[in-house]
Amino acid sequence: MTDDLLVLEPEIVARLTAVLGNDVRVLTASDISALSEASQPSPAVHVLYGNFRVADDQRIRWRMEQTWLVVAAVRNVGTLATGQAARRKAGQLAARAINALAGHKLPSAIKPMTLAPNPPSARYAAGMQYIPVAFLGEILFQQKEPTP
Repeated sequence: MTDDLLVLEPEIVARLTAVLGNDVRVLTASDISALSEASQPSPAVHVLYGNFRVADDQRIRWRMEQTWLVVAAVRNVGTLATGQAARRKAGQLAARAINALAGHKLPSAIKPMTLAPNPPSARYAAGMQYIPVAFLGEILFQQKEPTP
């Protein structure tokens, strides 16, 4: 049980860092907020909180199903006009992220992570390919006692 809505973020980052290794940067929203596309590290995965759905409401405790986005970000200018090389590398990195998280139970989650339907669309710009994968994680969120 937690009182931190984003408790899964550092756990997702730790899992991806451990599985993907040192050759892939794992970045959060705060890490990428100051980056331009030109300064974006590559290869990288971005871990972004999406939203939540209340799966069970117990008045002061809620089972929340959260959507987390993991975005594979790869620069490859080998086929700049078509983006084929960047898409291939980003697709491989997205598959590695799926293998790292799908079916894995994070310490604060109440069940293993699963793939979520309908992630945002992929995007390609000037040699940089972004492929988002959406995951569902569930937490049990507990309201703290109200302060007087």
